[in-house]
Formats: sequence, structure tokens, C-alpha cells
Amino acid sequence: MMLNRSNDVELDFDFDKVLEKSKDNPVFYVQYCFARISSLFRTVKKDLNDDISLNESEFSLNENETKILRKIFEWPKIIEVASLKYEPHRIPYYLFDLATLFHSYWSKGNEDHSLKFINNGKIKNKETLIIIVLTAVVIQRGMDILGVSLPDKM
Repeated sequence: MMLNRSNDVELDFDFDKVLEKSKDNPVFYVQYCFARISSLFRTVKKDLNDDISLNESEFSLNENETKILRKIFEWPKIIEVASLKYEPHRIPYYLFDLATLFHSYWSKGNEDHSLKFINNGKIKNKETLIIIVLTAVVIQRGMDILGVSLPDKM
């Protein structure tokens, strides 16, 4: 929570908010995103370290996956700017935005069956799996930098 503010902004520390388990608590929200992904991997019996081969000629993403991938491509620049400008708050902001995109995509799957990640106990397609793996890896690396744990279950 302390890293979620720029060093030039006054901090109004709300202990109740730190303990809150909702979208209003950015740490919980990012942890919950990772726990969702971990649950999804357990369901389809996959692991973050599994090799995934893609056929480049058939690579296709939907609008939600494209938004997430664009956000993932920002990760190296976020790390560079945060370290060069001594602005660690950029990392939790970024992770919260990435988690928001993922949670939104997850929720759309509940509204529209064609956007569900899993069909008949298997991941919908390899492109979706790649997006999910990349999201998990970036969240894992970001939370490691911040020194925040990531539970597999919540």
C-alpha cells in the first residue's frame, strides 16, 4: 500500500482498507488475479513452465486478449522508468491495471460463453493460454520486485 503512492503525494493510511478484500485494495486485487490464474491452471492441469508451441499463421487474438497483450508489452518500460526516476509506485499501478484487464476478460466469459477460457475441461486455444501465462508471469515478477506474496488460492 505504501508503494502505491508517489513519494511527493501525502499518504493517508487507512488500516481498514489494507485489510479489505475487494477491488478497493490493490494488493488483494492483484493477488486475486494470480490466484484465479492458478486455479485455471489447476483445472486444465497446466503449469506456468509448460512449453507452448504456436502456429504463427493461425495466431489470432480477440479484443480482450489484444488489450491484455498491449499492457504486457508495457512492462519493460514500466520497470525502466520506475527505476530511472525512482518512482516505484509505477509498478503497483501497472499491476493493478493489468489485473483489471484480466478480471474484466474473466467476467466477460461469464456473460458470453464464447469468451470463456475453458471448454470441456480444456483451455480454449493456445493463444488464450499464452495471454494467461504472460499475465501470470508479469504479475509474479512485479510482486516479487515489490516483496509481496502471491497465494495460489484465496
